[in-house]
Amino acid sequence: MTENSVALEPVERETGSKLIAAGAARSIVMRRHYDSPIEDVWAACTEPNRINRWFDDVSGDLREGGTFSLGDYFTGEVLACRPPRMYRISWPCGDRPADEVELRLEPSPSGGTVPVIVAKDSDRSVAYTSAGS
Repeated sequence: MTENSVALEPVERETGSKLIAAGAARSIVMRRHYDSPIEDVWAACTEPNRINRWFDDVSGDLREGGTFSLGDYFTGEVLACRPPRMYRISWPCGDRPADEVELRLEPSPSGGTVPVIVAKDSDRSVAYTSAGS
């Protein structure tokens, strides 16, 4: 049996409202500290072979203006890409307007990186559900 002795930092969450292409949306902002440099966290969030380790199989063009697929479930578009600090995507779910997720990487005052994930959902119920609230 393998024991995982790595303790994860707590996730800070806040909810609010944001405007996206689909209109008014509920939002959740999540932050967590990682002891890794910004370039390493960026690679873990934007390179398919790294994303596949922790999220889902991703394929496609992950550059700004490109389209991608997550497993067999979602397709999306890369709306903005500013390496190694900001990445924004959209993905439609069924016939609903597309939701948006933005990743911003900030240096931590104590060293390491704080990824800030802003999820903006046009279906006003989903952002709170995905936040675990």
